[in-house]
Amino acid sequence: MADSDDRTIAIVSYILYLATFVTGGIAAIVGVILAYLKRDTENPVLAGHYEYLIRTFWIGLAGSVICFILIFVVIGIPLFIALAVWWLLRLVVGVVRLLDNKPIPDPKTWLI
Repeated sequence: MADSDDRTIAIVSYILYLATFVTGGIAAIVGVILAYLKRDTENPVLAGHYEYLIRTFWIGLAGSVICFILIFVVIGIPLFIALAVWWLLRLVVGVVRLLDNKPIPDPKTWLI
């Protein structure tokens, strides 16, 4: 039963991350808190997903700060778009793998 609950929380975390596009990042903060609380799960598949979610949050936050600063020299806008595409692709790949009960091959990757 615990694995089922952990899996549900992972799905909720992915959904919260996706909702960040309409909440201005607040949903992702809740999602990363859930991921931090559950990342020590005994299930290695779920542990990898939580690690992937945590890294997605921090890389996305750092990228957002950099893009925000670069908006003043115009290049920040296309970089924000690229960051949003990266964010969306990571989350779609992650949730599809989670629903198939497959691990993230390399949870520490910067890529997809």
